[in-house]
Amino acid sequence: MSDKPLVPEHADSRLGDPADLVPSPEIVAQLSKLVLAATLFAIVVSPFVPSDLPYWVVLIGMVPFALMYAACWYMAEHGRAKQAAWTFVVGTMLGQVGALVMNSSVSEQALVSSVNLILFSGFMLGRRMALWVSGVSMVLILTFSWVLYLGWFPEPLVVVSPPMRLLALISTLMATGGVTYVGIQYMSDTIQQARFSEARMAEANRALQLASNSDERRALRAERIGALAKDLVGMNEPTNLSQEVAIGLREALGADVVMILGRSGVLIAGAGLGAHSEEGLVCLTVDEQMAVGTTRELSESQLEEVIESGGFDQLDFGFLVRAPHAPFYLLAAGSRNLLDATWTLQVGTNLLDAALLRYESERRMLQAQKMDALHRLSSGIAHDFNNLLTTILGGTEIAEFKAGSKDPIRGHLRRIREAGERASALTSKLMTFTRTAARAPDILDLSGVLSGMLPVVRRMVEESIHLVTHFDDGAGLWVDGDVNDFERIVFNLVANAKDALDGSGQIDIGAELRTGASNMVVLWVQDDGEGMGMNVRTRMFEPFFTTRKGKGATGLGMSIVYGVVQGIGGEVFVDSSRGRGTCIEVHIPLADEPARIAPVQVPNPEAQHGVRILVVEDAPDVRETLNEMLQLGGYSVESVDSGLTALERLKQEPCVDLVLSDVVMPSMGGFELAERMAELGIDVPLCLVSGYAAQYGADSKTRAIPRITKPFSLSDLLSFVAQHTHER
Repeated sequence: MSDKPLVPEHADSRLGDPADLVPSPEIVAQLSKLVLAATLFAIVVSPFVPSDLPYWVVLIGMVPFALMYAACWYMAEHGRAKQAAWTFVVGTMLGQVGALVMNSSVSEQALVSSVNLILFSGFMLGRRMALWVSGVSMVLILTFSWVLYLGWFPEPLVVVSPPMRLLALISTLMATGGVTYVGIQYMSDTIQQARFSEARMAEANRALQLASNSDERRALRAERIGALAKDLVGMNEPTNLSQEVAIGLREALGADVVMILGRSGVLIAGAGLGAHSEEGLVCLTVDEQMAVGTTRELSESQLEEVIESGGFDQLDFGFLVRAPHAPFYLLAAGSRNLLDATWTLQVGTNLLDAALLRYESERRMLQAQKMDALHRLSSGIAHDFNNLLTTILGGTEIAEFKAGSKDPIRGHLRRIREAGERASALTSKLMTFTRTAARAPDILDLSGVLSGMLPVVRRMVEESIHLVTHFDDGAGLWVDGDVNDFERIVFNLVANAKDALDGSGQIDIGAELRTGASNMVVLWVQDDGEGMGMNVRTRMFEPFFTTRKGKGATGLGMSIVYGVVQGIGGEVFVDSSRGRGTCIEVHIPLADEPARIAPVQVPNPEAQHGVRILVVEDAPDVRETLNEMLQLGGYSVESVDSGLTALERLKQEPCVDLVLSDVVMPSMGGFELAERMAELGIDVPLCLVSGYAAQYGADSKTRAIPRITKPFSLSDLLSFVAQHTHER
């Protein structure tokens, strides 16, 4: 007998109404085979059983049954299970009636056959059919018994011998055993299927409950994330922003701890740390090679670090997210699985990232507005002050030149000139602070500039402070800038580091080339002092902001650094936390190595006779001073007070060897004069004189115009003019 389950996989092909079973092809076929086997057994064995009946009579009685059951088997196997079942039930019942009519002495076999038929009909066509067959069988048996009792039954047409009756009973019992086996198998498979369905239903219910809980958690997280986003809009302090995100995410995720870590893994803000939540008290190992904007599960070692840092009993799960733009990591960990936490962590990280970028943009805009206001104030003062200094220093040098070598007035004049030079240095600092200083840009080797500064830098710091350098002289770190710019940057950064050390410690100065999407030369100054919190870091470049008290604490050092770096097209980056020191990096675009040019030979002043110079200057004192200084150099000088007058003069008679023009003048300044001369085709060299020209001439054409910065010495002016008239 086959071990194939009697209950098909698809319920709709097996069961309808429990009272009316939809015939299963497998069951109908198997029951048909069982009865067919019992019938064939009787056919095969009957020749060997003593009987008064000829064998052909036995065949006539049994073969139709065998053919009927074979037909039922065939129909069940070919998709007509219902027809096969009805054929089986009706044919068997009619056969039993015929057997009783032929010979009433087989009543025992008829009784067992009726029981089998009831079981067959119930298995194939349902319990209602089993009741009908049971009732019909009962009526038939009672009817035949009553008729037999009354003696109304005719003489048997066929007399069956006791051995043949025994054979019929045995074959019927064989069918009974088979149908019982099939029934038990059917019932067992049904129970098993029911249990399996029950288990699947329970599993589906659990999954549905989990999904429902997950949806509730997602809805709750979305609500809290929305509330968090609204709260962040009104906050302006980085520490408050970070703390609010940490608290909000911990509540949304149900995590044990949420931390905001700096680029080096130092704690910025946290929720769930208790006494360890203060900034800088926790430092964890983070993967600096982790791609920005990505999320990773915490390793076992990282979980152990979090457990030790916060004093937790156990943490089993955790995630680390690196912000897309701002330099921080977000860490969340818990003692239970943080289901669907990735999306929430990414959203929280992006919210904090955007909030910090917004804060930084607002801070930079505010700082730019402050710098612009200071620029407007200081640039006007510097322009007028430089004009005065030009007159003072120029007049002093002229007086020194004309005085005799033994004239006692030369000492007074020398002291006046030295005082004027010191005043010029103060003006230069003021203009550097406002990013309006006139620069003399050149291609410089930064490592060489730093090497030249080291003696001065060493004298700036106490002997108890260890100064370490990390660059090679002549390494070829080429940058486009002014030596004075880099001196101001380094001096201010070293002074800031020295103040942070409070008398002892180490300062590292380095320069290196970093390659990537754009090659940058990085100048950095690092100290191992007290470090800074986020609130100080975000304000350190503001003018007049300082944490130092006492004399000399002006709060302008880092503002000067910021202004100078922006002026040379660079960026400043700060990495600092409380108790871990500070590293400030200045990133400057790498410039091409300059070609070697032979120095220009400046001719002697006696050789300048006949060279004509047109001076364009609106300030009378400065104009007269320039005229006299150039005349002392042997030049033929003509001067005018405006760019318009100079243009008319050049239109009438362009026979001039050099135009020396101020930059800032009413109506037409030096750059406008240069543009008009080029438009009119006046081919005369033009040089500029100004101490306030950084914001003018941003395009490549005007940047190429030579210029000399006010105030200047007599020798500087004569050398400058000689160089450019010599080139012509």
